[in-house]
Amino acid sequence: MISFFKEARAVGRLCHPCLAAVHDVGEDEGRFFYSMEYLEGGSLEDLLNYTDRLPPASALKLVIDATRGLEYLRKERIVHCDIKPENLMLDGEGNIKIVDLGIALDLDKTHGIPAGIFGTPQYMAPEQILGQMVDHRTDLYALGCSLYRMLSGRFPFVASTEEVIMELQLTATADPLRDLVPDVPGELCAVVQRMMEKDPDDRYENGAEVLIDLQLCMAEELKRQDFSSQPTIRSQIMRAIPKSSRFVELGKLRANNPVPEKMRVLVVDDEKIAISAIRHSCQGIGYEVSTATSGEEALRIFRQEEIDLVITDRMMPEMSGDELAAKLKSISPGLPILMLTSLGSVMQKKGELPDAVDLVLSKPTSVARLRTAIQLVRMDEHSGDETGLPL
Repeated sequence: MISFFKEARAVGRLCHPCLAAVHDVGEDEGRFFYSMEYLEGGSLEDLLNYTDRLPPASALKLVIDATRGLEYLRKERIVHCDIKPENLMLDGEGNIKIVDLGIALDLDKTHGIPAGIFGTPQYMAPEQILGQMVDHRTDLYALGCSLYRMLSGRFPFVASTEEVIMELQLTATADPLRDLVPDVPGELCAVVQRMMEKDPDDRYENGAEVLIDLQLCMAEELKRQDFSSQPTIRSQIMRAIPKSSRFVELGKLRANNPVPEKMRVLVVDDEKIAISAIRHSCQGIGYEVSTATSGEEALRIFRQEEIDLVITDRMMPEMSGDELAAKLKSISPGLPILMLTSLGSVMQKKGELPDAVDLVLSKPTSVARLRTAIQLVRMDEHSGDETGLPL
């Protein structure tokens, strides 16, 4: 229980928007507990398991939050020692908060080299694997590995055993991000590479330096997604696609990377992690996002906000996605509605495609395929024929 109270005390004295807050710690009838703020968005690990990878803008937003938290820990002389997607949690607004300081080191209380090897092999810095003294640059290495995975959809080093993974961390160079994902900007690839340098002296000196480069990358990414010069395109129902063709298997959907337009998307799902995944995918391609966890909440938001597109789950308590779509279309017949559901194939076979839904996709989805699906249900009034559709 020493480790338990150590973590609780370490977190309890810290206060930062990018760290999860601990409210109480104690013991009741031999059971030890601590309470922390509720983070309804799940972990970044959950998000990455739901979708294959994140677009650069979404990844940058999340890693900037995490870097701010690490810079605060550096100033408090604390090394987290286990930064990884599982320990980066999302609140209801999609902001990152660092959790789990169970193996963190307080540099003011640590003397000499810590005993033993601790951490998670896929994210461990070489000095951590070698049992050498660690510092805040160790956490930056782990965050670099996490960012690599966020952008590429894979770990920097993959092997059958943890021992081999740790050996690769010591000796190998990860495949260049630009080779794996050509649409990741070169300047962002360079940031990741510097964060993951084997020698701590070759990495960024501190989180403040990382933040400068990350924010520059974000500024460039936002410039690339500046749609103010694009003509306004009104929402249109894709009447050219017959009902029998409105189901698209995600595995067969070709991503043509169309240029998105500015619009507000309403995401409706009773699963928090599904909402987080779809929200970050939409935000990463330049859309503003509102979210709802029930049909009634979705209807309330729709009446209050100007919504251009609805993405909804089908199986929800109290009001199904089919019922929600019908009610939304009764209010706004021209509203494009995209349904994401794990029952997509079954619906297609049984001929259960809802009349009010414009496109049904099987989930989970990827960023590129979601982008293409959105373009399928939104089209300019001058391009209403079926030719060239990415089906």
